[in-house]
Amino acid sequence: DTDQLTLTYQALTPSEKTSNQVLAVKIAWQHPRRGMISAEHFYNYIDDLELIRKLGQFILKEAGNTLSSLPESITYQQIYLHGLGESILNGELISECVQCLSDIKSPPHWQHNLKFIIDIDHSLLTNLSDHNLKNLHQLDQHGIGIAVTGLKAAGAYTELLELPGIAAIKFDMTNANSLGITASDTHNAIAAYYHAMNIQVIAEGPSTAENRHSVETWGFDFLQSS
Repeated sequence: DTDQLTLTYQALTPSEKTSNQVLAVKIAWQHPRRGMISAEHFYNYIDDLELIRKLGQFILKEAGNTLSSLPESITYQQIYLHGLGESILNGELISECVQCLSDIKSPPHWQHNLKFIIDIDHSLLTNLSDHNLKNLHQLDQHGIGIAVTGLKAAGAYTELLELPGIAAIKFDMTNANSLGITASDTHNAIAAYYHAMNIQVIAEGPSTAENRHSVETWGFDFLQSS
């Protein structure tokens, strides 16, 4: 029943050195008794691939309608889409995703340089089949990127960087020390490592003063509030 589903739109908090305007789009469930339930508390537990595909279609349709109607004064360079990763890896929704982006970028809309980036949890990106890799290549050929999410510790993750289309790395930062490293120079080295490959570095966690300060100190690009 899609009547209880909605999308949330969150502008990521940029660091002082970052000029890009970035938006994160996630599905949410407006439960009749429990209120608004975020994607993290229901979507990640769905194991019905057909249901996941249908929810992905809902995300693309609703996001397309909303983003196409934004005024020209509101501009974003990247849109992060959550909830499509598993379907994309299975070869589904790729054409729908490409069409949605094309519709948003077409005149008279404002988003001519807009880039879609699909959130995919790092656990889904291990032991990929040839079919999975083919689908990632297809996505990359259409200029749609991948954000690796759910990383619990700061590091290089060189095996993930061999995958096509990696545009961002998202570290889970529940608190400022949760990445397991406290020396700011180490984090700066990690951020510089990814920036050299034109990959954005994003911290996911509460929008506290401590976390915002850490993002600035470590040279990360954005804080995505959880």
